[in-house]
Amino acid sequence: MKLRKILMVTMAVCALTVSATGFAATKTTAPTVAMSIKSSLNAKNAAIAAAKQEVPADCNYYGTKNEVKFYDVKYQSPSDLAYYNVLVDKATAKIDHITISGSRFPGSVTINKTVADVKAIILATYPDATDITVEKKVDTDKVLTIYEATFKTPKFTGMAKLNPATGAYGYRELNYKK
Repeated sequence: MKLRKILMVTMAVCALTVSATGFAATKTTAPTVAMSIKSSLNAKNAAIAAAKQEVPADCNYYGTKNEVKFYDVKYQSPSDLAYYNVLVDKATAKIDHITISGSRFPGSVTINKTVADVKAIILATYPDATDITVEKKVDTDKVLTIYEATFKTPKFTGMAKLNPATGAYGYRELNYKK
């Protein structure tokens, strides 16, 4: 019985000590936590602003995913329904990679566009593009043809898949130089 009382008193003292320590820690770290949240929000807003500079002006902001090393900022263009996934490096707040995928499928059985037409389309979109190479690829299972182009600009290297019938972009990747 006496051992039981001693054990109960010891447990009560331990509980009071832990709760007092918890309250003391909360008072001293609350400003630090608030500063951490504020700096995290500032970094996220800087990533959103950097991404907005690289997408068309009419794009709608769809959200930001917080990855380990990057912010994945998503936009959609209402004019062509293309989605822009912009990866912004957390450490530098600079663009690392942009993936542009649209509602248009890049493959077709009809071929109306030539390699020269595809190069002209790339240059119309990216006027400072150089080293443009276009390759016609055929999907043997579906018998669909896709034009795949690679190019370089002063800011990034790009890869694009275009529809051979319409010349419309189906998919693009832009890898920014570091």
